[in-house]
Amino acid sequence: MYAFQRIIDQLNDADIFVREVEVMMKAINEDRRKYIDNFGAEFKTQRDKEGYITDWVANYEISDLLLRAPIEIRQRLHFVRHIERGNVKHEEARRLVEEKPFLGVEFFMESFVSEEEANPEKEGSRACGERILLNPFEWKTFFANRLQATLGLEDSHQGSLTRIPEDVFIVDLQGHFGVAKPMVLNGVPTLVLINTTQFDYLDRPILDKFVKVTCVLNTQFF
Repeated sequence: MYAFQRIIDQLNDADIFVREVEVMMKAINEDRRKYIDNFGAEFKTQRDKEGYITDWVANYEISDLLLRAPIEIRQRLHFVRHIERGNVKHEEARRLVEEKPFLGVEFFMESFVSEEEANPEKEGSRACGERILLNPFEWKTFFANRLQATLGLEDSHQGSLTRIPEDVFIVDLQGHFGVAKPMVLNGVPTLVLINTTQFDYLDRPILDKFVKVTCVLNTQFF
């Protein structure tokens, strides 16, 4: 319970929270301005440029920020993503090619290769920290293998997300993003969903589907 309270206390500390948010937003702002410099012809007016600069953060931008995280942190991050839909423009439209393999599924998973999974001596193996995009069924196998590699389990079903407390999940709630942290609270395996708004997102179908894919049992949401 102490670890849970420590997380909440840090998130409620404006000095820590605002500082980290400002770093992320500065990076996104710089990336968008670079895109305008490189593809200025896509923007007919100054208002179009300003609209692009101030638009909501897109999935691909969160993905890019995760890639910039230190490798020891990145290898424990996962991003539960929806396919981008609707009238997308500019770089978001260019990046849709990354999502094409997942058009037939409701969501897909983005993860990063951990030290246990990387094998520099094996030909064709992925490097530590490399980004991988998987459908839910592929990711389930990927995570089962991670459990075996990390915990030395002969049977991956013996484990659950709560056995790897370092892993953190960013979840696309469609209209908002949340952060899910597997923990054990008072002996109960719990997926803690951290939300920065007053709105209740616990009824979003993505959460139930995410829990089923990740094999977390007796899960509660906060």
